[in-house]
Amino acid sequence: MDVARIKSLILKNYKLFVINILVFLGISIILTLSEKTYKTYISEIKIFSEPVQTESKTLLPYLYTYSPEEQGTYSIIADIMSRDLIEGFIKKYNYNFKIISKEPKNMEIYSIVINKPLKEREIYKVKTNLSGDIQIKSNINGTVEILALNSYEAFENFSRILEIRTYTLDDIIQSRRQGNILNLAESKFKIISISLSSSEPFINEIARNFKNYLIEYNLNKKISRFKNSKEFISKQLENYLAELDNLNYKLRTMQTSNNIFLDDKNPLSQELLDIKKKQASLLLEIQSLNDWLKNSKDENEIVTSDPFIQNAIKNLILFKDTLNLLLVKYGNNSNEYIALYNTYKKLKDELSQKINERIKNLQSQLNLLKKSEQKLRSEINSNFEMEKEAISILQRKKAIEDIITLLFQRMEEIKIQESEIIPDFKILEFTEKPYVKVKGRNWTRNILFGILFSLFLSIMLILISEYSSSSIKDLDDLGLKLNIFKAYIVPEITDESYIPFNILKEKDYKKILEGHVYLESFRIVVLENDLYNNNNFFGVTSSIQGEGKSFISINLSSTIAMMNKKVVIVDCDIRKGDITKLTGKEELGLSDIFSLKNFEDIIYPYLENLYVVPKGLTFIDPIAIFSSKLFDEFLIFLKSKFDVVVLDLPPVLRVAETYLILERLNYLIFVIKLNYSPLGIIKDALLRIPKEKIKVYIANGLDLSSNYGYKQKYYYRLK
Repeated sequence: MDVARIKSLILKNYKLFVINILVFLGISIILTLSEKTYKTYISEIKIFSEPVQTESKTLLPYLYTYSPEEQGTYSIIADIMSRDLIEGFIKKYNYNFKIISKEPKNMEIYSIVINKPLKEREIYKVKTNLSGDIQIKSNINGTVEILALNSYEAFENFSRILEIRTYTLDDIIQSRRQGNILNLAESKFKIISISLSSSEPFINEIARNFKNYLIEYNLNKKISRFKNSKEFISKQLENYLAELDNLNYKLRTMQTSNNIFLDDKNPLSQELLDIKKKQASLLLEIQSLNDWLKNSKDENEIVTSDPFIQNAIKNLILFKDTLNLLLVKYGNNSNEYIALYNTYKKLKDELSQKINERIKNLQSQLNLLKKSEQKLRSEINSNFEMEKEAISILQRKKAIEDIITLLFQRMEEIKIQESEIIPDFKILEFTEKPYVKVKGRNWTRNILFGILFSLFLSIMLILISEYSSSSIKDLDDLGLKLNIFKAYIVPEITDESYIPFNILKEKDYKKILEGHVYLESFRIVVLENDLYNNNNFFGVTSSIQGEGKSFISINLSSTIAMMNKKVVIVDCDIRKGDITKLTGKEELGLSDIFSLKNFEDIIYPYLENLYVVPKGLTFIDPIAIFSSKLFDEFLIFLKSKFDVVVLDLPPVLRVAETYLILERLNYLIFVIKLNYSPLGIIKDALLRIPKEKIKVYIANGLDLSSNYGYKQKYYYRLK
């Protein structure tokens, strides 16, 4: 569709644009006036994570330690968003409620303190600024109704007002925001912003309590880990000390009763002692690995000297913490969680495989050590069995003493760390009073949206109308849809005083000099196709009724008559008789042809040089007339008496008689009304007419606002 066509459509439908703009402007104004201005109170807590590392590098890895991965920003956010923390906070401060009404409605609530548990789904009506189990402080006195929620509803209610974002240190300095929590990997050090928002200023009180509870929760979590570690070490120490006492008792008994001398410097004994130490170390590692395979919850409990397994454990812990974050953020059904979980599971399976291989390797080493031990024992005199047992006890004692020393060392370090316990983060900033975000009416946005939407809707309606319609709209459609590349335009008539029929009727020939487009459109058809020549004999038809063929017939005939030619127009549409009605000649006519004595009896002078043959008064089958020889004789008579004979034919479709007349005509004028007849009907009609019979195509009913050179209605006007 070219620019001229689009411009034509817009000009043609300008009323639609105006109406739509006015309607949507009105809607925009109403919606803007109905918008409420409201406040949102926002309290913000900024915290900075502080990773802590222990200085010890030799402690058993299954005991609790700090690491940057474990104490990273994502771990803190996972804690903040966890159900355990939020539900614990709600339970401690009795925040399992929501406000359902308040009177007066403009009341602002600054504090709500509940000192007793609320019953689920029960509504409490409380007077403000009074003491009691439920205390509500507000700017004015009134009443507030609160609904008690269950733990799940309270958790969801709190989660809706909670927003967590992150910043880099540079962003804080430059006062610029940095993404959301999904950007954690971009920077090593992050500032975490925790925002709580509400329509009431008492959100500041909730935020203050939440800040305190964050610290409390984090410290309790660390204390719990220290406690578990100390309990584990104490049990180990108790067992090893009991065994050490038992071994000392055995040694003393052997030395007293058997007078055994134990030479620790004996090379064989020393070598055997070393083998025992290695066996103890291997057994400890095998036991740790097997314990993890049976209960693979905490990878920190694995004791191993294998660097590959140690590296795999670090990677697995990192994925485990990230997985917990995604579980809290998106849930276990999200694509992100499932993808990372599959990777985590694969890493865990790989770790299990490496541990199994390590156990096999350690067992192989044990077998070798046993063989070495057997070899040493075979070299020692069998008479000294008691001495061998003593040596074995001594070796076991030495190994236990080393383990006890290590456990005491770890216990002291844990006590030192516990005495210096601090949160994993620092509170950088807390808004003591919430800042207010006000949202009001937006006239510019609403009016602009209304105008743009009305323009868009108008264009869409025009295009839908343009492409959904199957009718012929203009000359371009004639060429594209019907392969008719030459047709004459007859405009849509709004002033009938300028059509040829009325000019001839009123004898107002002065209007011919004005060159009005209504008149000139018919004169062009007549002149360019020599319709005014003598002995011209043609018909005018269309595909169906209503396309204006009779209007075209009478005006072409009037145009030829004004050229001083004697013209007769025959109303061959006996069923409807539009020419007869138009001229008012309700007299004997074509249907009475069989009862005539003279053809001249049905030819009536109507206007100057214009004669009419009406449809007649007799009710008769039209085919009987048009198939008769008498009708042929009548046509010959007309040709002999008149310069031009014009037949106003019935439509091509839905009547049969039109085809009988076509054979007798020199040529045919076919009328197509724009934006009226469906394309399929016009095509069907044209297929029933021999193409060579149609001399002229007339497109009737063109809107003068379209861009076809008719904007100027007059060539010139007389003054």
